[in-house]
Amino acid sequence: MAGIELEPELGVQQRAKSVQQCAWHFDHLSAAVADEVHVLVLISRVERRAVTEMGVPNQSQPLEQLQRPVDGRDVDRGRGAPHVLTDLLGGGVGQLSYGVQHQLALRRHAHPALVQRAAKSRGLRRAHGLHVLMVGRTVVSRLVPMVVLALLDGTIVNQETPLLRGDDLGLLRGDGVFETILVVDGKPRELGPHLDRLARSAAMLELPEPDRAAWVHCVDTVIRNWTGGPQLALKLVLTRGPEFGDGTPTSYALGMPIAAKVLRQRAEGISVVTLERGITPGLAERAPWLLLGAKSLSYAMNMAAVRYAEKVGADDVIFSATDGSVLEGPTSTAIVARGRTLLTPPASLGILPGTTQAALFRAAERAGWSVKVEPLQVDDLTDNDGVFLTSSVRAVTRVHTVNGQALPDSSALHGELTALYESEY
Repeated sequence: MAGIELEPELGVQQRAKSVQQCAWHFDHLSAAVADEVHVLVLISRVERRAVTEMGVPNQSQPLEQLQRPVDGRDVDRGRGAPHVLTDLLGGGVGQLSYGVQHQLALRRHAHPALVQRAAKSRGLRRAHGLHVLMVGRTVVSRLVPMVVLALLDGTIVNQETPLLRGDDLGLLRGDGVFETILVVDGKPRELGPHLDRLARSAAMLELPEPDRAAWVHCVDTVIRNWTGGPQLALKLVLTRGPEFGDGTPTSYALGMPIAAKVLRQRAEGISVVTLERGITPGLAERAPWLLLGAKSLSYAMNMAAVRYAEKVGADDVIFSATDGSVLEGPTSTAIVARGRTLLTPPASLGILPGTTQAALFRAAERAGWSVKVEPLQVDDLTDNDGVFLTSSVRAVTRVHTVNGQALPDSSALHGELTALYESEY
């Protein structure tokens, strides 16, 4: 947790009193408190440095006109002091108890006294960055997700520190590979299969073989430094490195919170549309340079498909081949349930072998289910007992609508499959 900087013109005694009072108020934040709370005590006007950060042209401009945060993202306006009892981020951070008598604004300077006091708070758990602006009697706040960034050698890097060179081929050409691992309660799920798949993708792109031991250490470093919620998405990124470098790949791991949208879709289910991907049977074998089945950084097409789905009123996509075969989602594996049988398309079609799907199939088979890896047709997505998309971050997500057609309610089946998946851990 970062801390507090005080206006020099307040005077030494007033500054000391303000630090104590602010620390006392932050000490009463509820458990899901921010990872970074940056505050600056102001007097009767917005100080020049804060004005620069906020992008406000007039130093004396009143609070009511300070509508946008530092980077232009949305802000939430809370109730005015002294009774700031609203939850500032719509569920991300608990309410601030008691009154706040100071005028606060976003700064980026640490104050040891507040850091130490906050660390000793009862039940204090750092989760996300909370940027708070309080000028006069109104609160403006925005959520800044917590991120833990580690290099392959285990060095922790500040998320605001530049990391990639401008000529990095992963950035310029998508020439690299990645994996996303779900971490729950400090334990990475399917770490071995993810590292196996990273190595497989790297080989397909003719990248240097990933140092498995180094990646395991890097993953552990991110997890040990994570102080947010019980779940995080941990990305492993490996690029070919700078175009005019010495040939050394760029390698790092990134721990991030699970997006609220993903958590909501886990619980409520999703609607999908089927979109043709232009893949014909046998293409993966005939044209290995297309890298079908590699988890490369070239995800522009996948994201374009998701945006198209959203434009037509759906949440996600299931790709199909030219012959009507079911392939996969842009970031997920497709599974169809029929009775006590689970089916998923084979990776030989040129799709990514799913780590979460494999975990679910292991658990289901132990519980007496039949599991099959075989071709499916688009018509199978509406003739079944349930359709599900699986991935590390989305876990097992129920599909309730396909191409505008509502499917029979599979909520109970979804609960059973989720329990099976969780039993693996």
